[in-house]
Amino acid sequence: MNLKIVLTFVLIFSFSFLSAQTSNYEKQNNDLIAKLSVSAGAEKVAILYQLAELNIEINRLKTLEYLNEAIKTSKKTAISLELEANIYRVYGDYYYIENNYKKSAKYYNKELKIVKKEGNKKYICETEFNIATIYLGSYRQSRS
Repeated sequence: MNLKIVLTFVLIFSFSFLSAQTSNYEKQNNDLIAKLSVSAGAEKVAILYQLAELNIEINRLKTLEYLNEAIKTSKKTAISLELEANIYRVYGDYYYIENNYKKSAKYYNKELKIVKKEGNKKYICETEFNIATIYLGSYRQSRS
């Protein structure tokens, strides 16, 4: 009897948590889209990056659209190296999720080149970890 109560509680809590996450995602997404419509330049690129990162697990096609638009817009305006590196990281994440390790490595290596210029050892380490993860994923894929 106690197990049923605990499982019921866990189930209700899980649904509540997922519902809250979904509504939070929708609010964030809608807020960013509203800001995007009135932004330009580096601010627009930053919002496109945020939208891409927000949507990567939920709507990957939108993620790719946002990333492509961010790169296109960034060629017309000056953006920070950190923002440029973050865009390439999300590209790498996108292609990693899609199991396209070659493209993922391409974008992580672009990110690595930028973070090395900045000299931020934490970001260099994280990027090198992402690249190592690609090689592991590629190795596992080749063995199956």
